[in-house]
Parts: sequence; structure tokens; C-alpha cells
Amino acid sequence: MKNYKYKFFIFIASLIIGFLASNNFNINSMSNLFKMNAQEYKNASEERNMLYESISDLKEENYNLQEQYNSYINDETDSANIVDNMSSQLNDYYAIGGFTEVEGPGIVVKIEDGDYDINSDSQEEVNRRTLHDIDVAMIINELRYIGAEAIALNSYRILNNTGVTCNWAFIGFEDESMEMAPFYFYAIGNPEQLETAIKAEGSYINELIIRKLKVEVNVMESITVLPTKKSYDSLYMHRNDK
Repeated sequence: MKNYKYKFFIFIASLIIGFLASNNFNINSMSNLFKMNAQEYKNASEERNMLYESISDLKEENYNLQEQYNSYINDETDSANIVDNMSSQLNDYYAIGGFTEVEGPGIVVKIEDGDYDINSDSQEEVNRRTLHDIDVAMIINELRYIGAEAIALNSYRILNNTGVTCNWAFIGFEDESMEMAPFYFYAIGNPEQLETAIKAEGSYINELIIRKLKVEVNVMESITVLPTKKSYDSLYMHRNDK
């Protein structure tokens, strides 16, 4: 009889332990599920806020465009204002595209090959002290990156699709025009910002100085950059008015 009592107590204890273990597992599972849902909710909230900001920006842009459109439609008595407004925008596009002469403050970077003796110096050292097309491309890219709004190499206007190549003592361009040394890089923009960035440690200009090329950087109150002389007709690129 006592054995049955012991077995009965053991059976009851096993049920209780199993019930508690099951409840503990369910609680932990629910806790983990709640944590996961909370993280997902946070991510969804952040994404929603970003969408709200984008929608707000688009609404403001749409409102401004609508106001401009209404001014064109309703201003029947003063068509000259409409023409002036459109001409001003067109001039801005021409300036950005490089098709008109522009003027402003900025910097001028003068670069010449370093001194070397073709008879005694190694070819590696001669190449090291020579300005190459890759150097010109890197300088143009660096000027764009640090905020130059208009760039010219000597008298050649640099456009968004300008390519350079080495042509003996000249730097050649994709339209087969060429510029020769000394090379003057004209950059219109914030003079202090351009000068500080172009002389900063790690800049490409510093790399040229380390290679012993002759480099001068001068701040200018006024720089004039001439318009491009090349014609530009896109053969494969067309507007997508969808």
C-alpha cells in the first residue's frame, strides 16, 4: 500500500513539474515574440516617418511648381515677366551646362612637371615627376568633389562628360582639342573652402607635391571661365517623359 502511495505522489509531482516547465517555456516564447514584434514595430515606425517626410517634401515641391504654373497661366497682362522668368531659368541651365561664360571667386591651381635630368634620372623617376592624364582626371574630380561650380583647364571648359588623355607634352580631350603646359586649373566656388580642401593632408595635390611636381595654389576674387567650344548632340540618350 505504501508503494502505491509513493508512486501516486511521484506521479502527481511529475505532473506539477511538467506543468510548470511547460508554462515557463510558453512565457519565454511569448516574451521573445513580444521583443521581436517590438523591434519590427520600431522599424515600421521609422520607415513610416521617413515616408511622411518624403511626402511632405513632394507636396511642397508640387505646390511650388503649381504656383509657378499658375503665374504663367494667370499673368495675361504681363507676359514680359513670364518671358524673363523662363529666360533666367534657361540661362541657369546654360551656365551649369557650360554653354555660357561664367564669373566668380575661386582658386587657380598651376601645375608643371618637376625638374629631372633625362640622361641621369631613371625612367621611373622621370614618370614620377611628370603630370599625366590620370593626374589631370584626378584633379578635376577632386575639384568637383570639394565644391567647384565651374572648372577650366587653361582655356578649355570642363563639362560633366569631359574625358582626358595623354598626348606627348599635351593633355588631349575627347573632341581632339589639346592644352599644353603650364597647366592652370581654374575653379569657381567658395575660395576658402576650395583652398583648404585642395591643400589638406591626403589630397591629390599633396600627392603631386610629394612627387616633386611644381604646384601653386592662388585664391582669386574673380575668375572668368569661357563657354565650351564643342557642340554636344546626344545620339543614344533621349528624354524619358513618362
